Amino acid sequence: MEGVRIFEPVYFMEFDPVTALDLVQRMPGFNPQQQNGGRGLAGVRTNILINGKRPPPKGQSIWQQLSSRPYTSVTRLEMINSGARLDIDMQGYNQVVNVILEDEETNYYELRTDYRETGDGDLRQRNEDETEFNANASIGWLGHEFNVRAGNRDRNRQEPSGFVDIDPANPQQRITTQTLSGQQEEFVELNSLFDFGQQGTLSLNTSFSTNDNNSSPLILDEGGHLAGAISEAFLDDREREEISGEYIRAMGSRNELMIAFVDSIDSRISESSFATENELLTSIRQQESGETAGRIRFTRTSSETLTLRAILSSAFNYFEGSLRVIENGQPVSLNGSDSLVEEDRHSLALEADWSFRENWLLRGSISGGSYALEARNVPTNKQTEIKGMTSLSWQMRERTNITLESRYDIGQLSLNQFLASSNLSSDILQAGAVRLDSERNWENRIQYDQRFGDRGVLKMTLGHRILENPIRSVALSDSLVVSQNAFAEKLTFFNSNIEYPLERFNMKDLVLEAGFNIRKSGTIDPVTRESREVSWVDPMNWNLGMRKNPGDGQWSWGMNLWKRIYNTDYGVRNTRKQFDSHEWQTFVQWEPINGLRLTARLESQRNQFNTAEFYSSVRQSGLDPSFISSTTSRRDSAPSFTLQWRRRKNLEITATINPRPLFQSTEILTDFNTLENSFQNREIAQGPSGEIRFRIYNR
Repeated sequence: MEGVRIFEPVYFMEFDPVTALDLVQRMPGFNPQQQNGGRGLAGVRTNILINGKRPPPKGQSIWQQLSSRPYTSVTRLEMINSGARLDIDMQGYNQVVNVILEDEETNYYELRTDYRETGDGDLRQRNEDETEFNANASIGWLGHEFNVRAGNRDRNRQEPSGFVDIDPANPQQRITTQTLSGQQEEFVELNSLFDFGQQGTLSLNTSFSTNDNNSSPLILDEGGHLAGAISEAFLDDREREEISGEYIRAMGSRNELMIAFVDSIDSRISESSFATENELLTSIRQQESGETAGRIRFTRTSSETLTLRAILSSAFNYFEGSLRVIENGQPVSLNGSDSLVEEDRHSLALEADWSFRENWLLRGSISGGSYALEARNVPTNKQTEIKGMTSLSWQMRERTNITLESRYDIGQLSLNQFLASSNLSSDILQAGAVRLDSERNWENRIQYDQRFGDRGVLKMTLGHRILENPIRSVALSDSLVVSQNAFAEKLTFFNSNIEYPLERFNMKDLVLEAGFNIRKSGTIDPVTRESREVSWVDPMNWNLGMRKNPGDGQWSWGMNLWKRIYNTDYGVRNTRKQFDSHEWQTFVQWEPINGLRLTARLESQRNQFNTAEFYSSVRQSGLDPSFISSTTSRRDSAPSFTLQWRRRKNLEITATINPRPLFQSTEILTDFNTLENSFQNREIAQGPSGEIRFRIYNR
């Protein structure tokens, strides 16, 4: 079929795959995109399908599903270009991969345990040990599928003394005491897929997870007090529950109905403290959020050239929280310290895919709806939403496509921005937002996609994007900072990458990889009202590499060189600029006998230089900084060695050791008024890092 390339599992055997995900990640010129995990059910996108369908928007992700399936259950993989099959919902992607599984599900069981250890106990080092355990079982019964996943991770960490953020209002140099921290995560997921034949399929998913984090000072004097050092500590406990379902039924040969729902709740409590010899600051934050959402989609394939979809979505979200800040035993008054926000969203979307001429495809969608946002002590914010996209794709020749696309999106608000927040180490307290409008995004692009050989690909994209209503920190005064809608941010970009197999030079397993991205951006600074570049945009990055696939031999290797340029990061009372050196990475892999694999990796040394300017008050035109900080960080070259032994179909053992290089960081702080300097150095000595993983599976 034109526009569809077929890859059978044997194509990937040289890479020794275990799961279906291993196959997808080795697809030439393909970048797998996970589901975005957004609220509700209408905005979840992924460019990976299973048997022509995407997984339910909630519940077990596509990543988890493919990781839970052995590669032997895969019949073939289809790389589908836009317009090649109108029965496939591309969801805005120019290319998707469809994983075709065999009709009869193969039962699959897996137990995996990891143990990692870093450092040898030296107080100058970062020392860490971590144990992780995961279990997974997929069972087929009477045509139905059931999957159970559960896991636990326990980590303990000793952190050496380190730098603390400089307070822009009163800059000074600070070093924290050494700390001990711990993290414990637990989760369990139950997923099922019921196949009722002509009556449709029903997917039900439920999950429960907890995450507990803590950190406390390591060095105290005999009285249990700080030994003359800054101390930071925190406790953070989180619990999440979710249940979701999706029912799909074909209605005749041309129609399909889908009904989905989700209900979730997320609760969290955290406590932070920052202490010096003369000051103690504490914050306590409690929050709870949840969502209940539903979605109905009706799809009609009117002909071989036209597919229509109608989608009705509805969602209710809420967020409730409180923040208490205590300074030396006295509560600090803060706007937005209590928040209750409720959001109702409703929308109707219409979509169409139309192949109006041979080698041409026109795709479009339009969505209309409304949302109502209710926050404590402010009038209800009611707004309408109209968004959509249009895309025109032309296959100029075999395996070469040009696509024009224009898109207008409306984002969902992060409701926790209505609750005040704090950074105790820098004495910055930020009030909660009073009123926010959703971010709106215009994007126009043209993309060229060419495929050649078995693994070759050339992609180039030129585009322009405008982000309206971005939510940024804005100063209302020297003492009041809030989250607020700011000025539009504009971006013009050119992205390109190539994977070129050197088959014509009789080196079929050798692949050249290169990429070059350049971006130009602009906005109005919400603090100074002056024109500047956008902080989060990287003006340029590039990479150049070469790799040899194992093919039928025992050896493979690869090397890669890259460089990234950063824009200045603008804060309310400070600016930061970062420079990185060129970096490279190389590896060599040898499989002397089937199932035994030795790998050696080497990363270049990493040099990073940061400059920061701190102001005594909110930044404004003509105001000179009070302090200037220059920080140079250096990490030596980093080797690592891995030994992997795999017994076919049931056992895998992987051991990795990394000598871990020396890390040094030097900071020079200059008083801009007196030109006096102070100096601070941090060093983490070289020390070993090791990991061992046992994986038992049955396929």
